[in-house]
Amino acid sequence: MIPQIRLPDPPKGFAFNVERVESPRFDVRVAGNAAVISILGVIGDQATAASVSAALKQIGSKPVRLELNSIGGDYFEGSAIFNLLRQHAAGVTVQVLGIAASAASLIAMAGRRIEIAKNAQIMVHRAWLVAAGNTATMTEAAEFLARVDQALAEVYAARTGQAVTKIAAMMAVETYLTASESVALGFADKMLAVDGQPAVKALAGGPRDLRDMEASFRRVGFSRAEAKRVAESAWPVTHRESPELSNLVARITQATNDLRKGSAP
Repeated sequence: MIPQIRLPDPPKGFAFNVERVESPRFDVRVAGNAAVISILGVIGDQATAASVSAALKQIGSKPVRLELNSIGGDYFEGSAIFNLLRQHAAGVTVQVLGIAASAASLIAMAGRRIEIAKNAQIMVHRAWLVAAGNTATMTEAAEFLARVDQALAEVYAARTGQAVTKIAAMMAVETYLTASESVALGFADKMLAVDGQPAVKALAGGPRDLRDMEASFRRVGFSRAEAKRVAESAWPVTHRESPELSNLVARITQATNDLRKGSAP
């Protein structure tokens, strides 16, 4: 059986980046003995451990089919969702319909059976977060990420039968696997006979509302209290007088994303 994943406790002030995507969707459908959970978006947005836990309580003892199309998101939410799904007594069949990347690829590994659409992909890479601080903070961040990466590699290795060292090497270079490669390497059990959905796309731009602005500040290193205070004081100005602060947050978010892309091998 795939082991439960236990991520190390996060250092204070660090957060995983959670992007917004076009038309996110999380829903649960139960009819007769069939139950379907759809995660079409970002892990940590609508798809959280709390929402999945509530869905599984609603489903009860029925087997679950999980439809997955996600670029990833928060690894802590992803690991909690993984543990919830792997513990579901009736079992979970995962169907990767577009992409299962980053934290979403971890969730996919919870399936007793994993199926992937012909043109879908699974992506594994090293965990990535936002941190701000001095050399001690950055050293702590690096050590924390190394422990997260090791925990992830062990889960992938247990599910696929590949060596942990091979999985770690794949994560180091951010590996995208086609459907056939996913099956060949053990990341999936079967290729579906249908074409999948287009992969979900991340959105650019400024915050949609006060909560989104607060999340933007959290993603670039503000504590929860600091982000809440700054967002609450800035939001009325942004919307009554000028777009400057909204544009600033958008530029900060874009710079963070550019840094993320630039750090990839």
